[in-house]
Amino acid sequence: MSNTPIVDLKIKLKNIKCKDSYTSIESLDDTLISSLDFIRFRKIGTLRGLYQTPVDKCVTVMSGIIWAVVFDPRKESLSYLKWYGVYLDSFNKKQIEIPADCLYGILSMEDNSSILISDKVKVKSDSLSQKYIEKPFNYNDPVIDI
Repeated sequence: MSNTPIVDLKIKLKNIKCKDSYTSIESLDDTLISSLDFIRFRKIGTLRGLYQTPVDKCVTVMSGIIWAVVFDPRKESLSYLKWYGVYLDSFNKKQIEIPADCLYGILSMEDNSSILISDKVKVKSDSLSQKYIEKPFNYNDPVIDI
């Protein structure tokens, strides 16, 4: 396996409104909106991350096997500067939740693995199209020590 990460394919799906019913866009003030990202890793050893997310996320494996890691850089947290890694696949039905402001990374452990990442964002109706930015980090930073 090469040490050079392979860039993954990312397809952005439309926003899904997390509300049973509403009559107009104005009624969405302060509503949680969940955004879904479908990501396919064509080759084993493909790395996505590390990224710092400003929102809570949930990672689900659709096919194949991945290794997901979460690193906590939040000084006020009990798990400050600690990381947790877990193998996920489409058979064990496990998911991993990534808290806001934590770093996360995903490594494919099998060709053609795919994942679904859901985000939960609190928005105002006038900012539905506003995007947030994930901050990239070096996966082999000695402070992170994964």
